[in-house]
Amino acid sequence: MWQLVKDEEDPTNCERFVGKCLTFLNPLEEDLCCPVCQDVFRDPVVLSCSHSFCKACLQTWWTGKEVKECPVCKARSLMDHPPCNLSLKNLSETFLLERGQRPPEALCSLHSEKLRLFCLDHQQPVCLVCRDSEKHTNHRFRPIDEAAQDLRGAPESSAALSGETEAL
Repeated sequence: MWQLVKDEEDPTNCERFVGKCLTFLNPLEEDLCCPVCQDVFRDPVVLSCSHSFCKACLQTWWTGKEVKECPVCKARSLMDHPPCNLSLKNLSETFLLERGQRPPEALCSLHSEKLRLFCLDHQQPVCLVCRDSEKHTNHRFRPIDEAAQDLRGAPESSAALSGETEAL
């Protein structure tokens, strides 16, 4: 069910919320929307209280706040960098594809940069900053699109290209 997040800095929040409610054509969309921005989740993360938010929305919400708490239930967050909600991410991307919208490009969880390369040594996508990091010194890389074509049909490698990244 929709939960309106009160935002003292954005008086149009209620108007956006009502507008979104009136335009729903698919009941599934309601469950795939971030309670902060009311759009389909982009790079969703999950808090210890089990509420999920777009990563960027949560970081913006927390900016300048002393206590990092859930925007919905106000429970104190146990983590500064909550983990990706992979199931919700996959559902949201599938939903966007079915609506004819392109899902957002995958971003590095450490640097928020586009994942442009694939590390052949670690078998995972990386950004340009990660490529130059100590962890990937002397590693071999391919452009991510080229690596995807090379690995297409190799089931053990498909998870690595699906946008799942571990902390580098």
